[in-house]
Amino acid sequence: MKKSTLLLFWALCCGISAAVAQDLIVRTDSTRIEARVTEVSPETVRYKRFSNPDGPTYVLPVAGIDYIRYANGETDRFRQPAAPAPAPDASVATPAPAPAPAPAPDAPVAAPAPAPAPAPEVAAPVPGTPAAPAPGAPVPGTPAAPASVSAPAPDAPVPGTPAAPAPAPDAPVAAPAPASATASAPAASAPAAPAALPVQYELKRYAVGDYYDFNGVKGVVCKVTEDGLHGMVVSLDEVMIPWSVFRKPDLRTVGAVDRTDGRVNMEIVARYIAENGLSWDDFPAFKWCREQGEGWYLPAIDEVLAIGNNFNGGTRMHYDRQARNRFNDALKEHGGKRMDRLVYYFSSTEQDEKSVHTSHMDMKPPYVVGIPKYNKFLVRAVHLF
Repeated sequence: MKKSTLLLFWALCCGISAAVAQDLIVRTDSTRIEARVTEVSPETVRYKRFSNPDGPTYVLPVAGIDYIRYANGETDRFRQPAAPAPAPDASVATPAPAPAPAPAPDAPVAAPAPAPAPAPEVAAPVPGTPAAPAPGAPVPGTPAAPASVSAPAPDAPVPGTPAAPAPAPDAPVAAPAPASATASAPAASAPAAPAALPVQYELKRYAVGDYYDFNGVKGVVCKVTEDGLHGMVVSLDEVMIPWSVFRKPDLRTVGAVDRTDGRVNMEIVARYIAENGLSWDDFPAFKWCREQGEGWYLPAIDEVLAIGNNFNGGTRMHYDRQARNRFNDALKEHGGKRMDRLVYYFSSTEQDEKSVHTSHMDMKPPYVVGIPKYNKFLVRAVHLF
């Protein structure tokens, strides 16, 4: 009886000892896990927690385990002692060792993660330089740290589950050959183009009776300054038309009374037309001069007198046939009309509401005569230069 009791007690102790027997997993960071190891492979260790033997199976990479001490007292060591590094060769540079991956926390086995997205295209490698690994790919020879199974990263497969192979990237495009030194260097040998010289005009000095043709202005010089660089030209053509069209009882004074500058009288007439709702057709002599182009105008009475004097050689005190012929020949040779010595020319200077000052090209006085505005007399335009 006593022997049976002892045998029963021994069996009970063995059962309790077996029931409480556990494996101890010690990780490389000295973390201890009380577990029941279910499988050991060259890459991973599968186990269940000792406190929850019916719970999920966990997976640890062998690289993160220092050793396992089983319940029967046996021990498996996974971290090998580091081999002494060979003496560095002075002629060969030794690459720095890759850092050991940090161990991942325990993770229960879950459904396999989806296949990783295709690797993005990478830049073409430089010839002679090894291509860098694709993003997300483990460095050869270094085990990849496993992702937590409870919340796996999209690109990291569950440890122990073979990862789907990434599709091969497109064939790298050959890098363009570097430009030759001669192409990149500036063409020092080519002579620089000479700078364009500014256009230079030769100043021409004019005399009365010269033909003038510059910037679209064509005529015969009828007045000049002492240096011959400035003056006045008279139009090649002339016309016989009235000064204005107003007759009795509609005669009027416009206000064009300037005797020295016909441009002033032109402005007065233009203002009078605008203020009274008239048109240039009401002032035919002014309209014809405006139509010759910009800058042309009907001369004032003193300007008409100067034309008559210069046409006759500068004075009307003596006869100068040569001066008159030279003037008229210049007009005729360039398609114009000769100056008329006997018919009066209109000026832009008013005398009164009925008449306007006129003058002629002859030697005999009187040189200024008032003629009704509505009568037709000769008109020539002038332009300053």
